[in-house]
Amino acid sequence: MTVTTPEPSNARHLTLATISFAVCFAGWGLISAFAPRFREAFSLSATQTALLVAVPVLLGSLARLPVGMLADRFGGRLVFTVLMLLVAVPAWLVPTAGSYRSLLWIAFFLGIAGSSFPVGVGYVSRWTAAERQGSALGVYGLGNIGQSAAVFLGPLLAAAVGWANIYRGMAVLLVAWGIAFGLLARDAPVVAKPKGVADMLRVLTREKLSWVLALFYFLTFGGFVADNVWRTTDGGATWTPLGRTLPAAPVLTLAIHPRRDDHLYVGTEVGVFGSDDGGATWSPTNEGPANVSINELFWAGQTLYAATHGRGMYRIDLSGV
Repeated sequence: MTVTTPEPSNARHLTLATISFAVCFAGWGLISAFAPRFREAFSLSATQTALLVAVPVLLGSLARLPVGMLADRFGGRLVFTVLMLLVAVPAWLVPTAGSYRSLLWIAFFLGIAGSSFPVGVGYVSRWTAAERQGSALGVYGLGNIGQSAAVFLGPLLAAAVGWANIYRGMAVLLVAWGIAFGLLARDAPVVAKPKGVADMLRVLTREKLSWVLALFYFLTFGGFVADNVWRTTDGGATWTPLGRTLPAAPVLTLAIHPRRDDHLYVGTEVGVFGSDDGGATWSPTNEGPANVSINELFWAGQTLYAATHGRGMYRIDLSGV
């Protein structure tokens, strides 16, 4: 039996965990943010670029179970702190990669940042009364915005300070916030025996609904990390992914330039992105809505219109393209 004694207000611990989650996910998303730069620097094929973007996601997903178990045993305060300090190392090393292979290894270890999710879930849950855990974890989930912020803002900031300084700055942020979290956070006074893998997996046989929830999570979260734009040239018999360098967010609409079929524009949950090479590389378009959900893109002559979710409509004249 687990006995939890939460603080009268868990706002402090919820804030600390949410910021930590956002910082970790920002580091997790930096490889995909600069995938076009790496593709050009190392002359990567589409397959190599896809592997580079996928590797951090793979480790981040697989490491969640063991990292969550460590958090159960040693507490979220220690595990979150150590995790951020560890992730700072590969973040600092990214600009030093002199080959695709070395970059791939660094990206692999940077993926540890993706395992931060269960650490905060356990930390927040223990400081929150059972009847309020759903709301608290919903707020904690806002930390996902860290990845979108890195993908969207990283290239913009890089234009001013250089892409290498983005990674170094992220490493410094991870160390600074890791230390701050370690000093400010406190584990809730919980008396519980840490569960092993067998105990965790037993829920799959006791609670059949767990399979449905797992599938639901796969379908929803998968929309944010999987390929989100595909192209076919043979009536749908085969498909080629085009979204490797897009942010990890659902694509809601696509528009092709009326005179230049290699100029593509997509509306995503985090703004409009354009490609002038048939989808090989993408970049944010900052002439209109930025970092908002784009529900529809459509042409009127050679003017592109964007309909947003609750932020009005925008237009841009692309007759000069």
